[in-house]
Amino acid sequence: MSGMRAARMAALCLALVALSGCARMGGVFSGSVPEDSRNASPAASAASGAERPSLLPLLSPEGERKLMEARSLWIEDNCVEPERATLLLDAVLEEVPDYADALIWRGKALTAQGYLEDAFDDLTMAVRLLPGGGQPEGARLRARAYAARAYTALRMAREQGAERDLASALEADPSEPTAYLYRGALEFLRGKDAEGCADLGRACELGMCGARQQAESGGLCR
Repeated sequence: MSGMRAARMAALCLALVALSGCARMGGVFSGSVPEDSRNASPAASAASGAERPSLLPLLSPEGERKLMEARSLWIEDNCVEPERATLLLDAVLEEVPDYADALIWRGKALTAQGYLEDAFDDLTMAVRLLPGGGQPEGARLRARAYAARAYTALRMAREQGAERDLASALEADPSEPTAYLYRGALEFLRGKDAEGCADLGRACELGMCGARQQAESGGLCR
């Protein structure tokens, strides 16, 4: 890696330190996976589930409690306890394997731990399960799934795939803040700092200001 590219990676980590993975891994796009990486892939039966699954499938009271607890472990887009979140979401998905929202959250938690292939599988399943249009809630979840998969793709050094997913996320829901957050990362990676700062600013307008504040305090954005 050239010195300039290494410096840009460091700048990205500074800008996205509020995001999952950056503070825990060796670099936001290191793409490394721990040797004990999870090997269990999502159930094939869920991938071939109904084309129009319920967006709010019924869970037992215990399943609902675990899902709510898992969601509570995020501050903006940073999972403060990804291992705990993954265990909780494992239990939810054991109960309802095609629960797209739970798949998105587990994909994000796995990405934070560096289990990138498994995260990508979860997020791909979520994209396939969600309807393409007609339901506002479905569009919102689809945007979140595409945006989360884009970040995982960036961590795997798959820039073109990330770019496609970000375009799909914004097409599904232009008000999804994480899509701007991750598009900002991609712009920084490509040396388009002004565009990257603008995207972090847009994410902040939509309620996620941590990365923008970090970028400003580090001198990357003004």
